[in-house]
Amino acid sequence: MKPLSVAPWPEMREVRTRVGSGGTIRVRNNTYSVPSGLKGKQVRVRLYEWQLEVWYANKCVETVPRLTGIHGHRINYRHIIDTLLRKPGGFRNYRYRDDLFPTSVFRQAWEALNKRFSPRRADLAYLRILKLAASQMETDVAAVLSELLNTQTPWDDQTVRDQLAPCQPAIPRLQTGQVNLNEYDQLLRGLR
Repeated sequence: MKPLSVAPWPEMREVRTRVGSGGTIRVRNNTYSVPSGLKGKQVRVRLYEWQLEVWYANKCVETVPRLTGIHGHRINYRHIIDTLLRKPGGFRNYRYRDDLFPTSVFRQAWEALNKRFSPRRADLAYLRILKLAASQMETDVAAVLSELLNTQTPWDDQTVRDQLAPCQPAIPRLQTGQVNLNEYDQLLRGLR
């Protein structure tokens, strides 16, 4: 028998991969989404035991938990929402559509929209709600959706947007006063 090697297992491995047109990379037979600005670019991926770091131009642009097993996927809706909004018809048959429901409230909202509107309008309304969640606080959008799901009144993405909009406080009117320069002159004379 050969003697066993006592070299430690490397803490990190690095692979190079190209970002696909869908804004995803494949690493160790798993799919991960990356920021959409990296489409078509070559990136370095550092594989640690529990996380991946995606590096481009010597900067870490994304850190994601590492998937175990093979043929898994981790799609962040914030990475692909703009692409899906440009082609809303692709949402319904999107391969990783289940990853686009951050919580069960979002899934319930899409199902409610799907019952009420045509498929294209329901998909577009849901994608606009996801865009709101990406640009604002996801928890605030989820809270509004939860309230709307408990009501019987019809709602859509515009209703969600209106409820999220902060009320603008009235701008107070300021009165301009007269400035007495003699007080400043007296102040300056006292400093001499």
